[in-house]
Amino acid sequence: MDRIPNDSLELVVEAAIIKLLTKLPPGWPSQPLSVSYVLNGTEGTMTIGPPGSTMPVEYTPPSLTACQREVLAVVKSECTKRRRRVVSKEVKAGMRAAGHDRGDTAVQCALAMLVDLGLLVNDNDQRGYAPTGSDPG
Repeated sequence: MDRIPNDSLELVVEAAIIKLLTKLPPGWPSQPLSVSYVLNGTEGTMTIGPPGSTMPVEYTPPSLTACQREVLAVVKSECTKRRRRVVSKEVKAGMRAAGHDRGDTAVQCALAMLVDLGLLVNDNDQRGYAPTGSDPG
């Protein structure tokens, strides 16, 4: 699927909501219904119900496991120290140096989840991982 330009996202989301609402039976649901989903580092929440019955939902960031928090801290630290992105081998060495006893699979899974949540970037170009928004190069 092609990426949608940022200046068009609002229109695309609005069109998708209108399309969904036109397919629902009139008056359904009778009570507000909320649905949330996380995919590719983006979380979406939709609340539908009778007019005037829905309240805005406050965003709450996803909670991280202890391993994910440790990996994120190590990636931030190593990127700052090295002034570049870090590969998984360097993350694992940084985990050991920081005294975190995690297996290779746990670290790899944490890295993948942090990328999915949008907290780390990895362009799969052999340059490695970096915190989102602060690519050291």
